Amino acid sequence: MTDGWRKIAALDNLADGLHEVMVGSDVVVIVRLGEKIAAVQGLCPHAFARLSEGSVDDAWRLHCPRHKACFGIDDGLCGPGWVLPPLRRYKVRVEDGDVLLSDPLRAID
Repeated sequence: MTDGWRKIAALDNLADGLHEVMVGSDVVVIVRLGEKIAAVQGLCPHAFARLSEGSVDDAWRLHCPRHKACFGIDDGLCGPGWVLPPLRRYKVRVEDGDVLLSDPLRAID
């Protein structure tokens, strides 16, 4: 942990896909597709399914494993067919080959 950021993983150790981490009592999903990295809440707002068990597509959408609702990773908004609150997105960055989350965990406005 340095200057308000917490190391979550080495970037080289994160394959493309979804990776669940615990930050205190918060479940967070780190999403990686190539050079793109994001962090979002780890539980679906509908029935609290673990989103890390879902999938991410090339259009940068996260699909819930239980109900197949999808959420835009860039904006957190739920896709068509569902009326759900947006996913909380968290500040994440890559520095010196490490993936860092804000500490304390801060949502992107």
